[in-house]
Amino acid sequence: MKARFRPWAGRARGHTPRVRGAVSVAVALALLGGTTQGAAAAPAERRDSAPTAVTLPAGQLDPAPVPPPAVSELDRLSADRDRQLVEDFAEFDEEEEVREAAREALESTDPNAIRDFLEHGEAEARQRAMDRKNAVDTANRAEIEAMRGTGGPFFNQEVERVLAGTAKDRADFLAFGAEIARQRDEAEEQNEKQRAEENRKRVEMLASVGGPEVKKAAQAALATGDDKVISEFLEKGYQIAAEKDSADQEAHERAQKEALEAAAKLRELAEKTARAGEARAKLITAHGSAVQALKKSSNAMSAAAAQSRQADRMLAADRAGKQLSDYSAVRAEVTRQVALADEAAKAAEVAAGQAEVQAEVLVETGLTHGVRWAEVAQGISAAADAAVKAATTAQHAVDATAADAAALDAQNSAEAHAEQALKWRENAEEHAEAAARTAAAAQQQADVAA
Repeated sequence: MKARFRPWAGRARGHTPRVRGAVSVAVALALLGGTTQGAAAAPAERRDSAPTAVTLPAGQLDPAPVPPPAVSELDRLSADRDRQLVEDFAEFDEEEEVREAAREALESTDPNAIRDFLEHGEAEARQRAMDRKNAVDTANRAEIEAMRGTGGPFFNQEVERVLAGTAKDRADFLAFGAEIARQRDEAEEQNEKQRAEENRKRVEMLASVGGPEVKKAAQAALATGDDKVISEFLEKGYQIAAEKDSADQEAHERAQKEALEAAAKLRELAEKTARAGEARAKLITAHGSAVQALKKSSNAMSAAAAQSRQADRMLAADRAGKQLSDYSAVRAEVTRQVALADEAAKAAEVAAGQAEVQAEVLVETGLTHGVRWAEVAQGISAAADAAVKAATTAQHAVDATAADAAALDAQNSAEAHAEQALKWRENAEEHAEAAARTAAAAQQQADVAA
């Protein structure tokens, strides 16, 4: 067959014989160049070329056969053009029913077969094709609907897509799309398995090296054996557990710091307590030394006062007997007692100084219990010093008494008596002052003891 241009191949036909005849006439006129006048006046519709049967009366012989009408050049060109058009349908139309009907028309011995195909055969064939497609699509839809929810995410998504799509979408899905979708789901499932295995390894690592809360949450996720739970732990649970661990660690570090600070304070307090205890012990020792010194000074003061009274008694005897006694022994003894009192007073002063030093240590440590013992020691030192002064006054009284005795027969007897009286008053005052200071020191000790 010669190659030719087929503008109607594969197209649906809805033209009528009148239109097709007009086209054929126009083509014929163009080919003949207007040389055939009869063709120019030819009607748009052609008569049926089939011979007409004639009924004869009975007994009459058949007439001679009628020859077929002559075919004009225009009719011949139109018939050729129609046949070429049907050949295009038979070869190139996209519908099998149309191609089959066109081939049957071409192969038919019926001279009207081609015209019948063009007038209504093509449309009928297309309707059959449409009915077939609709039936196939109905079956395809039913088959695809049965696949709903039977595959993976992508497969199920494709099922919904083609059900809402065209018939071609559904046919392609059954032909190859379903297999492709399942393969994609299988590949995705394989990827999910790999990701799940990687996630599991990560959670196992966190369960071994994480903080307490992370370990506990990771172990709980692993215990489920659910890949989704493990994935959710990595996405959300790990962050929550890590924040708890961080808060707990901060609290632990803060508590540890406070404990260290408390321990440091306890150590400092222990050191201060030990230092204060040592200072308090030394202070009490110094207080005891001051008390001993006060006793010695008080005893010396009393002994000096006794010697003063002894000298006074000797003077009275001298006046009565008109004789002069030896006052050297009394004077020597009172001098010795004054020396003892002075030594004791100095010892009390040293003890008071030591007590003051230890009291300052107590103040430095902040543990001031017992600090008043230093005040007592200071009072004792003052009392001891007063005792020395009282003893010294007694010594002066003894000296005055001895001088008075020596002046019994002298003109200045009156002055000696006056001086003796003064010394005795001073002696009495010193004794009173010493007694008052001793009483005050005793009261301080009583207050401290209370």
